[in-house]
Amino acid sequence: MELVLLIHILAAAAWFGANVTQMIVNPRMGKIGGVAAAEWMRSTVLMGKVLYGPAAIVALITGIILAIDRGYSFGSTFITLGFVTVVVGAGLGIRVFGPVGEKVAEAYESDNEAELKSLTAKLRNFGLVDILLLTLAMASMVMTWGARF
Repeated sequence: MELVLLIHILAAAAWFGANVTQMIVNPRMGKIGGVAAAEWMRSTVLMGKVLYGPAAIVALITGIILAIDRGYSFGSTFITLGFVTVVVGAGLGIRVFGPVGEKVAEAYESDNEAELKSLTAKLRNFGLVDILLLTLAMASMVMTWGARF
């Protein structure tokens, strides 16, 4: 079961680390602008498909395995927060990060400053929601908030 826990932690770390990376690199790429920034944004959209999605699925599956193995109730607060985080993260990826990321890339290519300002603010704000929710879920798991058996 230690291997399952390790995989669970690595999946969450990949998700969290990618969020932090984007929070640091996105503004820098915004200052560079043009084709380089557009390609960076398309790369972040790709990360949604090849990193975020798989990491969330792996975290979900391994989390379920761990909860069952350890006898936790699925009504435990920390497990509920884990499920909520995966669902909200997936929703944000599908409805916000992917489509808005593509629009940001197009705005960089067309040098549309007004649209860039609005769209990048939207990405930043939803990115903060995602990382705060992920941090809350991770803290709740470490401290097993509301653990029930």
